[in-house]
Amino acid sequence: MRVHPTQLYELVQSLVVFAILWALRKRHHPPGMIFYLYLILAGSMRFIVEFWRSNPIVGLGMTEYQWISLALVILGAVLLCYRRKPDPIKQNVHEFDTWNTQR
Repeated sequence: MRVHPTQLYELVQSLVVFAILWALRKRHHPPGMIFYLYLILAGSMRFIVEFWRSNPIVGLGMTEYQWISLALVILGAVLLCYRRKPDPIKQNVHEFDTWNTQR
């Protein structure tokens, strides 16, 4: 079995995740969106790196950390989709405030 420098792979992947999130930091996002993106990106990256590690398989051909990573990706995606739906009441209040201040 060939040994891979998985720590270096994780370092490169972490830098990629950092660069993506850093680029998005100054844009206006709903509360929690950057964190939800982090869950998705970090979980995806860890899932991929686990293919090169020699951890024991626990079920369906995946390691424990791959299952955890998969759960993080799903959780991040669900939270991201849930938070992206605009709240109609808050949207109307914001539109009223914007209209009111422009007068």
